[in-house]
Amino acid sequence: MDLSQARHAFVSGGASGLGLGIADALAARGLAVTLADIDAETLASVAAERGERFRGQVLDTRDREGWERARAEAEAAFGPVDVLINNASIAPNWLELADMPPESFDRIVSINLTGVYNGVWAFAAAMRARSAGHIVNTSSQAGLSISAPRIGPYAVAKYGVMALSEALRLELAPHGVGVSVLCPG
Repeated sequence: MDLSQARHAFVSGGASGLGLGIADALAARGLAVTLADIDAETLASVAAERGERFRGQVLDTRDREGWERARAEAEAAFGPVDVLINNASIAPNWLELADMPPESFDRIVSINLTGVYNGVWAFAAAMRARSAGHIVNTSSQAGLSISAPRIGPYAVAKYGVMALSEALRLELAPHGVGVSVLCPG
């Protein structure tokens, strides 16, 4: 990913952990960063600590209208988003699929997979229209192979992120927009 022309990054799950680390690295390269996270209190604290190159945006990645608002507010503050980091995620619940309540399965998949799609939906068309940008989707080692029991919905979602990203890369490459997948593990 060439960051030489990038000015603004949007990072979901950006108030802590890997998302915050990515945000700090991008800011160190000169980008303004919108940190998006569902944890409003931590988000406000982290954004305030980091200064004017950062802004916080409360976002539940399952909320498509929230994504629309987040994009509009981010771009009003820092201009078009050049780098989208779809990083928000939740951990497995460690239940076997046969014993898992459907609400638990749905929650894990909606945050870990549909939330990534929602970020793509909010930003990819504008990147394609500008023939510029890069999208990084966070999957997992569990998106490549299942190495432990009781991670069913997590693995389903992370495999889905891999497939979504591969399809998106094929669609956006002819338009000059890059797509990468990050697989921590």
